[in-house]
Amino acid sequence: DLTWRVNFLSPYLLTRELGRQGAAPMRVVNVGSSLEKFSVLESGMVLGWLQKVEAGAEEVRKSAYSDSKRAQLLWTSVARLSGMPMITVSPGMVNTGLGRHSLRPGLFQLTAPLRAVMLPTSTDGAVRVAEVALDPAFDGVTGVYVNKRTDTNEQLAGRQPDVTKDVV
Repeated sequence: DLTWRVNFLSPYLLTRELGRQGAAPMRVVNVGSSLEKFSVLESGMVLGWLQKVEAGAEEVRKSAYSDSKRAQLLWTSVARLSGMPMITVSPGMVNTGLGRHSLRPGLFQLTAPLRAVMLPTSTDGAVRVAEVALDPAFDGVTGVYVNKRTDTNEQLAGRQPDVTKDVV
């Protein structure tokens, strides 16, 4: 499934390969989504899915987007055990084209003025992710899920919640 490959498998494989090659010190910052809360995925399912993908099988779920974001969040939590500095940042709801396929034809275009007024731009969302990624307060921090646009980096840097308790 393309959604899984883009949202989870590609970042997972790239990070794993960079780690194996002994890349320079790095901080992995995944772009999360609050839609992960609609997933039914559990940690054991991620491992099973990865094994199926490596064996060449494809598994498509109706909730591929939320499941792939949940898998990313679970991976962030597991990274704490390995000591890899990894965080997941959800910029919150932003005005992107991601919802265009989930609405009836024409409705997405019809809601454009309302979205433009009510939602931050995709640039604003990207800036929020970059702020967290570049903030020295996160040096050495791992397993953190930044999910609120209003949280300051200073509030979050010292907090390392057990993400699996939050999402499973």
